Amino acid sequence: NLRLLVLVGNMLTGTIPELIGDMSALQIFVLANNANITGTIPTTIGQLNMTTELSLSGNFLVGPIPSEVGLMESLQALDLSGNSLTSTIPTELANLDTLTNVMLSMNNIVGEMPPQICRLTPTPLTVLVPDCTINCTCCSSCV
Repeated sequence: NLRLLVLVGNMLTGTIPELIGDMSALQIFVLANNANITGTIPTTIGQLNMTTELSLSGNFLVGPIPSEVGLMESLQALDLSGNSLTSTIPTELANLDTLTNVMLSMNNIVGEMPPQICRLTPTPLTVLVPDCTINCTCCSSCV
């Protein structure tokens, strides 16, 4: 029944385990600024449908943002900045109508911001920050 897991700047090493998806009561998950956290974001992250805040910033995560993030129906804040994520931004993020803050800067993401994300309702995005290489007409800024 863990609801809050905050592990910031702890010099942790390893990967995010697939079992993270079993933490169904987790509301806030912050695993940030642990430069030795590597690997990909597990697709089981999409099972965290009670999570309102997900921050995996400042690690060394690689690979794409899993489309399963779009299943996190309570998500309000998503911070994946400062990793080495690649590929494009999944359109499934547009399924998250509670999402207000998205930080994706300082990665290796390419392409454009899916227009569906720019049109989120009923709660519009107030913060949307990708890399400056992303073509985005609705972003608040870029880094």
